[in-house]
Amino acid sequence: IHHVDVHARKAWLSGISPKKNRTLPPLQYDKAAQLVRDFPHLTFSLNGGICSLDEARAHLTRFQGVMI
Repeated sequence: IHHVDVHARKAWLSGISPKKNRTLPPLQYDKAAQLVRDFPHLTFSLNGGICSLDEARAHLTRFQGVMI
């Protein structure tokens, strides 16, 4: 493994609709960033809640890639 795509939100598979699961539970970018620090030999792309190029640019200071 050389690259990992990280979704910053825990997926709930029951109890809420898929649409609601796009906003609940809260995003945990700090936990995703900890992976970057814990495994510096890997590259990480962040996914979850990124809706604009400005947000993507901001996340690229900590992650090697982002998904919109």
